[in-house]
Amino acid sequence: MEPNIFSDVVSFSCQPITTSVIPNSFIALLIRNPKSKEPIYPLTIIEDDANTKDKLRQSKSNLLKAAEHVSSADTNVQVLTRVDVNIASGISSAIKELGITEVVMGWHEKLTTSEKIFGSILNNIIHSSEQMLWVSKIIHPLNTFGKIAILMPPNAEFETGFYRWLDGVKQLAQQLGTPCIFWGERKTLELIDAVNAKNFQFIAEYSEFTDWEDFTSISESLKPDDLFIVVSARQKSISYISALEHIPSRLSKHFDQFSFIILFPFQSEFYTSDINFQYSVLSPSPFKENFDRINRVGKEVYKAFSGGTGRNKKY
Repeated sequence: MEPNIFSDVVSFSCQPITTSVIPNSFIALLIRNPKSKEPIYPLTIIEDDANTKDKLRQSKSNLLKAAEHVSSADTNVQVLTRVDVNIASGISSAIKELGITEVVMGWHEKLTTSEKIFGSILNNIIHSSEQMLWVSKIIHPLNTFGKIAILMPPNAEFETGFYRWLDGVKQLAQQLGTPCIFWGERKTLELIDAVNAKNFQFIAEYSEFTDWEDFTSISESLKPDDLFIVVSARQKSISYISALEHIPSRLSKHFDQFSFIILFPFQSEFYTSDINFQYSVLSPSPFKENFDRINRVGKEVYKAFSGGTGRNKKY
């Protein structure tokens, strides 16, 4: 029997050590399948240098606090602290060794050049793994969010990990008792509406969004107590667009008063490495037949999750 694809979740807190590991562990707890018996692994990677011993003591203190909070929810929590010459390689090794499927990492804005979370660390993890990544900046208590707003790139529904992250958002919304609003292309919204109506049934609204050049205008639709989730994509994947490269800097500049998550969906090796496949799917005429093929697949998926009945709904 195939293992539950939502079972294993690991929460990472990258150097420098901070108490952000606690909200990250709570996110890991909330997005996991409630039937899962697999553990959550709060993990800190410490670079091997002259201050290693002091960092180890500090990290263990923070990780034990996280474990204490999360363990109170009858969840198996296994605290891990590792020393490595490189933070990214330490995280990647832990992912492989533990068979992790989902990773939660903290957003750190004030880092030195060698510690940039959106520099070598995150980039290396993205390129060396296929796991779903949740990169979070949580500045408000999780139980105070008014709504969860999710922004999705074009063709998000064709990604291998589409249903994984949608299930994670569903778990998060239901656990927090928070409604959702989805922004994206019409076909993506229609599919999510159908899946939600048949399988999830959480409270959701839908609004078309296509102007990624004016991405920052979305801040006008958010309130300080909202959680903003941007679904990103790895390069060469079906939903990747160049505007996604600027998301971290724009979030830092224009969304500093909001809690937010950048979500990188699970990406199978086939979709990330087969460049010819990407060209055949995404290139315009004379490859129009490939678009027709994708549309047919999308319609079949929609039909399967909507019970074969189309629902007319304005977005």
